Amino acid sequence: MDEKYIVQFVTLLGGAVVSIIMAYRVFTHQVDINFALVVLLFAIVLFFIIGRIVRRILYSIKKENIERARQEQELERMRREEEEENLQLDDAEDSEEDETASEEEIINEK
Repeated sequence: MDEKYIVQFVTLLGGAVVSIIMAYRVFTHQVDINFALVVLLFAIVLFFIIGRIVRRILYSIKKENIERARQEQELERMRREEEEENLQLDDAEDSEEDETASEEEIINEK
């Protein structure tokens, strides 16, 4: 689910549940309708706050995951660069050994 809809979803879900419960209690004459509406209003505000908290928690978790992935990519990039440098150094050493060997062969031939 998209993060921007979490608050609305939690608020509407909580409001719907409280509405159903309060409608039942009003129809069975357990509570007055004015009391039921006040309870519904407070429930909607409460679930709105809960939704905001949930969204903030999910956002921070997502932000940490993105930062961790970025750090892993940076480490992988640094490892690849280091391997490339090592390969270049090995190639340079091999070519120096070849040049030294050819110079020794030339000297030995004379």
